[in-house]
Amino acid sequence: MPGCRGQDSRFELLREVVRGPVRRQVPLASYTSWRVGGPAEILVEPQDEDDAGRLFSVFHEHGWPWRLLGAGTNLLVADRGVREVVVSLSALQGIEPLGPQQVRVGAGLLLSKLVKRCVESGWQGIETLGGIPGTVGGAVTMNAGAGDQTVGGCVLAARVVEQGAVRDWPAQRFDFDYRHSAVTPEQAVLAVDFAFDAAEPAAVAQRHAVALAHRRRAQAVHGANAGSVFKNPSRGSAWKLIDACGLRGVRRGGAQVAPEHANFIVNNGDASAADILGLIRQVQAEVYRRMGILLEPEVRLMGDFGEDHES
Repeated sequence: MPGCRGQDSRFELLREVVRGPVRRQVPLASYTSWRVGGPAEILVEPQDEDDAGRLFSVFHEHGWPWRLLGAGTNLLVADRGVREVVVSLSALQGIEPLGPQQVRVGAGLLLSKLVKRCVESGWQGIETLGGIPGTVGGAVTMNAGAGDQTVGGCVLAARVVEQGAVRDWPAQRFDFDYRHSAVTPEQAVLAVDFAFDAAEPAAVAQRHAVALAHRRRAQAVHGANAGSVFKNPSRGSAWKLIDACGLRGVRRGGAQVAPEHANFIVNNGDASAADILGLIRQVQAEVYRRMGILLEPEVRLMGDFGEDHES
């Protein structure tokens, strides 16, 4: 079986090159907040930034496709699994001081931990992002934000893998916009330099507490989910459009548009990735039919969804 021999050769070479764990046939459902999805043929977890640099260099040299796995909070993995090598940067969690209110942060650190560090230090800039799930690398890639604050607004520079090499990107290179950056699926953020503003610690803590409480009230849904499924369009809010189309609570298999928040889709316990993707497409089609607005998903697809739904 050529496919198996190809997988074996990749696996053996990666084990020689990478110091971190390299495993085969790893179920990914437990790595995602939706709790669905098949296995990764190969999952690699580089030990540090140098280890990651060697890994991506091997990918480039051999032309091997790969996919990046963050915290799995905005990710839908196909039931059939993932043939590409899946990379987790979860070991890259360092926070290194660079100067007054400036730090270098590993891409694998949870955004919530960076927000907590800022609040404790009396640094303002991302305190209203408390409660947003995901890693720093993912937050920078999608320019996560809440209210008038975004991750991109505090970025000085970053170390990004492109074409197999680790390069330093200034903040301008990211071209930050609403839930957008210039980072493509063929690139990976390894570390980010941030600069925050000094502020009164009590005021920062208060803004953080208010934002966190609001998020918990507004997004209190029951069932495994991936947070907001769709970006807000230029006209209106995604949840209001979905609600106006009568889609709140609609089910497809084990997946359901959350009764508590129409921009969430929950796994009621027995959903498949196909159920969730089918419901995403159904919501898009109905909102477009009735409102003339095509909702753009925030969630990423990973793996083999078949010919009709390429990842």
